[in-house]
Amino acid sequence: MAQGTYQENLKIDKNIKLIGKSQNNTVLDGKEKNRCIAIQKGITVIIKEFTIQNGKIKGNGGGINNQGRLTIQNTKIAQNTVQKLGGGIYNTGTLNIEGSTMTQNTA
Repeated sequence: MAQGTYQENLKIDKNIKLIGKSQNNTVLDGKEKNRCIAIQKGITVIIKEFTIQNGKIKGNGGGINNQGRLTIQNTKIAQNTVQKLGGGIYNTGTLNIEGSTMTQNTA
């Protein structure tokens, strides 16, 4: 994806690679309207070079709710909020994180 801020609440139901230009310049912003990304069971996703921010939900997983197979690389997950579990990430699938940071997420 090109650099920029994308106001998104993605529901991923197909295998996909999301690759941004850099974690500082390619942003998925939930605008505090819902979680940023929900990954369905059995789906394989790679997220690389993004910031995932401002997800907010009453349930689990403000930034990401993963039920599939997720790899996160060189990504910042910040300022996501939930009332239950997993401010930044809620994982019930398989999760690999490499070279990434999580900051100011609350649950």
